[in-house]
Amino acid sequence: MSIYKCNECSHEHNQLSKPSECEICGANDFKIIEEKKDLFREVKTSIPSEKKPKKTFKPPTFTKPSPPSSKVTKKPESIVRLKAPVSDSKAIYSRSTSSYSRHRSTTPSRIKHLPTRHRIARFKIKNLSILIAGLSMVGLTIWGIIIIMPTMVSWFKNLQTPPKVERTVLDENFTKPSSRWSIGEFAKFKDGGLFQQVSKPNRGYWNSWDANYLPYNIQKTDYSADLTKINSPDNEAYGILTRIRGNNDQNYYYLLITSNGYFSMGKHSKENWENKINWKEDNSINQGNGLNRLRVVTEGNLITGFINGKEVGNFKDNSYKSGNIGVYSESGKQGNGVAVNFDNIKVIATVFPFLGIQMNDITPELKKKINQSNNSFKLSQDKGVIITNIYPKSPANKSGLKVGDIFHKIDGTLIKDTTEVQEKIKSSKIGEQIKIEVIRNDKKEKIKAILEPYLIPEN
Repeated sequence: MSIYKCNECSHEHNQLSKPSECEICGANDFKIIEEKKDLFREVKTSIPSEKKPKKTFKPPTFTKPSPPSSKVTKKPESIVRLKAPVSDSKAIYSRSTSSYSRHRSTTPSRIKHLPTRHRIARFKIKNLSILIAGLSMVGLTIWGIIIIMPTMVSWFKNLQTPPKVERTVLDENFTKPSSRWSIGEFAKFKDGGLFQQVSKPNRGYWNSWDANYLPYNIQKTDYSADLTKINSPDNEAYGILTRIRGNNDQNYYYLLITSNGYFSMGKHSKENWENKINWKEDNSINQGNGLNRLRVVTEGNLITGFINGKEVGNFKDNSYKSGNIGVYSESGKQGNGVAVNFDNIKVIATVFPFLGIQMNDITPELKKKINQSNNSFKLSQDKGVIITNIYPKSPANKSGLKVGDIFHKIDGTLIKDTTEVQEKIKSSKIGEQIKIEVIRNDKKEKIKAILEPYLIPEN
């Protein structure tokens, strides 16, 4: 007889042969733990047999489980599910080696740990939400850029390209003769300055800085100069001129002084003197042969005069909006004019955009003159604006504009006269590109030019 032990529930079976199944758990996995000899036969030959009562086995009282539907090598451990008490706190699931248990949590966080399949699903849903939110943000950002970008570009453009700049356009100390000043019968370069003395009676004489170098794009001018009287009667006038305009330089504003302490400011047109501030005495003037620094600031229609740093007066006038600068002296009835040395002439200008051309309105007289000259082009138009000169290294020169081109449009606006060209350039910004349409040899040409701040052109 042998003892068979169930590998599942450890119940022992005393049988002659291996049992088909465990009477306790129903398993069929056994091992022999002891094999005995047949003692009954040995006893029978020596001792009379005595029949013993059959030993009975009482199984435990728990219910016998159903056998598995398929063979397994090891029965899995059961999952114990405990009902959690009702609470406001959220549950956290933690996984051990072979079971899940639920614990109460005092933290307000969402579920941190789930079975793998749940975690994967939750991960995908969460990532999809993040992706959708991210794409929405990207879309909103792109639309925001599309909407805001023009405003930002305009803001940066205005920030980086001002409509005007202030710069020194002339700083002349006459250390050597300058070709930019008109020299005539009563003027010459002498002793490191520009010397004037008028020898004819009742004459006024001026020298101007070459008009080609102060075009219409300069609208504000701070002009100053040192004036030293050499000799002359004390009551003869000398001084500085600004916004010189018109044929034969007859139109300008002036600030004049005498060596006996008087000054006057006003406007000259043709041969008419119009004192806006009549002759008046001022103690700021150095009398006799002393040096005086005169300064005139023109801004819009306001003309302001200074003598040796003191503001002596101002007036308003709309006659001349731009122009050239110059110096002036005169003689009396006897023809013994004042002898004056002009030096350290300086012009600080508020500079508007600069194209770099000289131009004229087309008239029948100009058309006839051009067609009779040896120019490489001929005029067929009776009206319009023609380019008569282009400064070297200017925006006009860089863009491809040529002498003889006739303005047709600027930025889509038809051009009728030089004033319209000036206004279109002035209303633009430094660094801005303008579209120009010109008529060249009776054909239309489209040109783009980038406006620059005014520079003193080369000779």
